[in-house]
Amino acid sequence: MLAGKVADIAEQFLGMCIRAIDYCPPVDLHLGEYLRALVTADRELVPDDPWNYRDALISAFAARGIYPPNVPQLSEDALAWRSPARFIEPASELHFARLRFAGDPSLPADAMESVRQAEALWEFASRPHVADEFGLAPPDSTTDPCCVESIRTSRRVGPDGQVLFDLVAEITQRRRVADAATGVTSKFFGGCTVILGPQGEIRYIISKNINNKDRLARQLDYQRSQSQYWTTSDGQYALRGYSHQLAHRR
Repeated sequence: MLAGKVADIAEQFLGMCIRAIDYCPPVDLHLGEYLRALVTADRELVPDDPWNYRDALISAFAARGIYPPNVPQLSEDALAWRSPARFIEPASELHFARLRFAGDPSLPADAMESVRQAEALWEFASRPHVADEFGLAPPDSTTDPCCVESIRTSRRVGPDGQVLFDLVAEITQRRRVADAATGVTSKFFGGCTVILGPQGEIRYIISKNINNKDRLARQLDYQRSQSQYWTTSDGQYALRGYSHQLAHRR
């Protein structure tokens, strides 16, 4: 009986951890932000949390000194991601009535439909007057156009059989920047994860702004100081090997 209960609890926590991936920014993820993703994704599906799973996770992160940036307190309300700071009209081309499902909204779209959805989101998010809300910037000589890395429908099933449908997409953008201290060039990434509701409404934009100076300064300082991971080649910062290999070696 004990083993069965433990297995049930483990399955619930595993489901929470997998669902949270859809609520993470596409680049530069911190553990504290993953806690925010865990809380938000679970609140969406199980608002009342009768078994206090979210409290257990928040306490576990706090016990290990893992805190998300720019969050005043470790409460559910403070940790949950916010809706966009300003009103953004629904993306009409991504209304579920316009999507072409292969019989089941949770099934992957075919290639042509995926491209159509990606192009519609690209047009919608890259408009100059809303691009900064998506963590993006107009392209120029150092900034590439943004790229829709993926777009897919998501069906989440809760413990009581409740079902939640969303459209989840990741958008990234790349800048080439020069380290003022060394003159070495580096690649800097920004972008967002966008979660849209069935009517094309923008429910969440989880972004890492491409123009964030503090984040850029931290990256350049790390690349400049961590010579066991980074080297310079042809005037650019370059990893000394595959990132996972370097981490295990360390």
